[in-house]
Order: sequence, then structure tokens, then C-alpha cells
Amino acid sequence: MSSLLTTVPEGLLSRSIRMTAELLLLFLVIGWLSLGIWPTLAIFFGGVWSVVNIFFTTKAVRELLRTEGPDKLTVAGILLLKFPVLYLAGYSLLKVPNFAPIHLLIGFSVFFAVIILKVIGRALLRMDDSDAGVVGLKRESILR
Repeated sequence: MSSLLTTVPEGLLSRSIRMTAELLLLFLVIGWLSLGIWPTLAIFFGGVWSVVNIFFTTKAVRELLRTEGPDKLTVAGILLLKFPVLYLAGYSLLKVPNFAPIHLLIGFSVFFAVIILKVIGRALLRMDDSDAGVVGLKRESILR
């Protein structure tokens, strides 16, 4: 299981969550002017829901895979917040009459688009040194 964890670059998920939140805030201003209020809010709130969902999922997995053993109380608290509260909020987003489902779907997918673009960027810039068996950012690889 530790080999699975070493294949994900350190901080990729936290940086992607932060970048997605920044993109959503930027979109809130630009989308309001170009798309209108309701489609922009639907995409924004769908994206916020997705970021919060990934955040809770990441926290739960990290607590389960700690080296000193899982903290069951923390995991239970995270899961109690995630499943009933967060999924009820997602359902209520789908029930807002002014939110089109396609706009919510776009918002839900923003985080995954950010992850895909970050991975493609790392591959194109050759930021991972797979020959040495070390996964991570190398400053020299940007200059090659």
C-alpha cells in the first residue's frame, strides 16, 4: 500500500484543491458578466461542493492510512459530515429550480479538469524523475 501512496506527488491534491478554489472565485466574477447570475452560481456552487467533497475524502483517507494507526473517531466524524450533510447539500443544489443540471455538472467536474491539466502539465514538462524512482518536483527539469 505504501507504493501506491508514493506514486502520487506530495501535495498534488492540496495544490489542486487550492487552485480549483482560486479558479472558481475568478470564474464567479467573469461568469457573472458573461453567462448571467444563475448559470454562474450553479457552476460556482457545484465546484465548491466538489472541492469540499474531495477535501473530506482526502482527510478521511489520510486519517485511515496514518503510520501510527487510524484515528477511528476522527474518521467517523469526517464520514458523518461527508455523507449525510454534504450529500444532502448536493441534492438540494440539484433541487434549486434556477440551477440547470448541466451547469451543476460542469461545476462538479472543475476539480477533475484541474487534476487532469496538472498531470498533463507535469508530463509535458517532465517534472517527475521516474528513472531514479523518486516522484516529485525537480527544479532542473523545468529548464531542460
